[in-house]
Amino acid sequence: MKKVLKVILALGLVFMMAGCGSKAQTATFNYSSNGVDVKMVADAEGDTITKLTQTSTINTKNFNSSQIKQLKKVVEESKDTYKNIKGITYKAEESGDKIVETIIIPTDEETLKTVISKGLLPVTGSSGEVTKLSLDKTKESLQKAGWTLEE
Repeated sequence: MKKVLKVILALGLVFMMAGCGSKAQTATFNYSSNGVDVKMVADAEGDTITKLTQTSTINTKNFNSSQIKQLKKVVEESKDTYKNIKGITYKAEESGDKIVETIIIPTDEETLKTVISKGLLPVTGSSGEVTKLSLDKTKESLQKAGWTLEE
């Protein structure tokens, strides 16, 4: 009986410890300026961001042909920049008077160091020291910069 009780207690402890793991959470931020709407979704385990997905929608309705040409050039340059970074997904689609750009960045240590060193992901602190992104600090920083957090 004592052995059975010990096994049950041990199994209960294992299940309790497994249940105490990091909680998966998602935070969605929005920012709009000059005809550009940006939505950033941060997926996290506990306080550590595991993936960032940024979708920028650019309304080109009031752009002249020269501005649209310049914008398309920037999009092509962005494609070239991101395609050379392992793990990142980049796509841009044109639909009517809009260009929608989506960037998915996994936040493993190697990818973080690469995007930070290339100036593609602004973070506070030394770029050599950043090995993970804090969800709480990101929320605070983005809200101070004028982004809104979806509730």
